[in-house]
Amino acid sequence: MSALKFGNFVFDHGARLLKQSGESVHLTAKAFDLLTLLSTKAPDAVGKKEIHARLWPSTFVSDVSLTTLIFELRTALGESARRPRFIRTVHGFGYAFQGDSAQNPAADEATPFCIIYEGREIGLQRGENVIGRSRDCRVRVDITRVSRRHARVTIDGDAALIEDCGSRHGTWVGTTRTSGRVRLRDGDHIGIAGIQMLFRILGPGEGNVPTE
Repeated sequence: MSALKFGNFVFDHGARLLKQSGESVHLTAKAFDLLTLLSTKAPDAVGKKEIHARLWPSTFVSDVSLTTLIFELRTALGESARRPRFIRTVHGFGYAFQGDSAQNPAADEATPFCIIYEGREIGLQRGENVIGRSRDCRVRVDITRVSRRHARVTIDGDAALIEDCGSRHGTWVGTTRTSGRVRLRDGDHIGIAGIQMLFRILGPGEGNVPTE
């Protein structure tokens, strides 16, 4: 596999080498393992349970160990939790790698799918698009009855699949409350805690879908 390029970094997980502008960047063995796991799973988010299982198999460690490792990795990449550039926190779940779209096109690839909410067309990217109250959600709904991670729409090939994330008030497609993954069709109405959205598949020339 070729080295991954993002920003002014080059990461070769086979050689276990991270370089910034041609200079080697020091990482501990666990930090290399974490960056390898997150980057190979991108654009999907990786849950804390999976990270623990991969990095500390058959060993109990507290969440502090993972938090410390994330801090080490972010420091090496020149970012912080408040201003993440490459390592995104998925609140209540885990972490995701988000490299530059020019070097990692799958992470930011535009699709014809969008959600219309409050008159805005919000473009959906390939992989996971979370709907909820948290600031890092793709579709943010800042209303208290909406869970922080309420639902997610996964774009997989030509399919858009919606599922509830264990919210209290549920996720609806039309008049049916979802159970498991449900494939969305053009024009489907989505209900999030009683808040209505519209799912669209835009054809050529139907408008510019912002990826905010």
